[in-house]
Amino acid sequence: MMRKFWWGQQGQESKIAWVSWRKLCFSKLKGGMGFRNLQAFNLAMLAKQGWRLFENPNSLVARIYRAKYYPHGDVFNAGLGSSPSFTWRSIRQGLEVVKRGTRWKVGNGRLIHIWEDKWLPTPTTYKVVSPPPQNFDNFPMVSTLIDYDSRRWKVDLVKSLFLPFEASLILNIPISYNLPEDKIIWGLLDISDVALDVLRNGTNYDLETFFGVAWAVWYNRNQVAFEAKCQMPDQIWGFARNYLQDYKGTLAILNINPAKKNNRWTPPPPGVFKINVDGATSVDSRNSSVGAIIRDSCGVVIAACGKYLQGQFSVSEVEALAVESGILLAQSMKLSQISVESNALFVVSSINGKFIDGSIGHLFQGILTLLNSFTSWKVNHVNRDCNRSAHELAQLARRNEVLQVWIGVLPMVVQEIVQSECIR
Repeated sequence: MMRKFWWGQQGQESKIAWVSWRKLCFSKLKGGMGFRNLQAFNLAMLAKQGWRLFENPNSLVARIYRAKYYPHGDVFNAGLGSSPSFTWRSIRQGLEVVKRGTRWKVGNGRLIHIWEDKWLPTPTTYKVVSPPPQNFDNFPMVSTLIDYDSRRWKVDLVKSLFLPFEASLILNIPISYNLPEDKIIWGLLDISDVALDVLRNGTNYDLETFFGVAWAVWYNRNQVAFEAKCQMPDQIWGFARNYLQDYKGTLAILNINPAKKNNRWTPPPPGVFKINVDGATSVDSRNSSVGAIIRDSCGVVIAACGKYLQGQFSVSEVEALAVESGILLAQSMKLSQISVESNALFVVSSINGKFIDGSIGHLFQGILTLLNSFTSWKVNHVNRDCNRSAHELAQLARRNEVLQVWIGVLPMVVQEIVQSECIR
């Protein structure tokens, strides 16, 4: 109908279509007319319905489709079935669109096929390229690679099945202690992941520039969507740069200085046990490590641990695993009221905000589940100077490459730090 109207067709008279409909659907910036691609729009709506079936498996519609088309699986692995309805055929076409833009986040591995599904952190394919062995299960799931007793990867099995670079990738995927259900996430990088990568590998100036450019891109997107205005890439870059300069200039004029935080470790209230945690990222090809120390209201050390991890994790991953290790240590000591302190602001904010999405959302979900087993709990952000004991425990674990737990005592190097914190 839109084509007939555009080319002026009258009745059965057929006019010449001088330009393909595909080109007319291009935006005006690319030489098109900006017409909506109705086929792509229809697929997007169908994909949304398929996504709802996956996100709301207990809804009435989802239960009906599951009973008929995928009683023993999930909607993404469902077949066409015998005598399928027109609606189901259409939804399956939309699900193909979802599959192209999503991947699995490993929880317990029971829903993820090792060689068929996308679950590796490789943005090119997200799939395993190592050839499957002949003597392995015909339909192996990722759960076969996880040791459910230790809640860790089966290192020897992973190294024997996969090429060295893929074995390293798998061992670097963090596993939550609670082993939640596997979850579908979008394959595109989350902006928080990009920011953390910039923070880890760049300078403060790089991080400021990243957020300035990200805001300028979002501002340009709103200009295009609501005011039909658009800037070129060099204009967006200049806008972001000028905006940052103006912001810094205003701060200098106003002479805004952040309030100084308390750089001294403070004991918790009576009856509450404070857990300081910290993580150490990989250095010199060594894996990451975490440290945790528990003290009472008098500053007496109840327990401490240093754990050498299986893989080389990012900053946010290792800090989340450090929080998890500290909580597990408190749980093993049968403590009921705890206060957790970490110098990782992103991790603390995500836990308090109950943020369970994103690439490490399953770690935060597991942490929240563990925290709910206590009578009372708090998770606070502190300055790095208040976390020196946990930091040294993590460094010690990385140097020794072992798991160590101390009850009521500490290694000498950490004991000196604890004593200095109590004296200051």
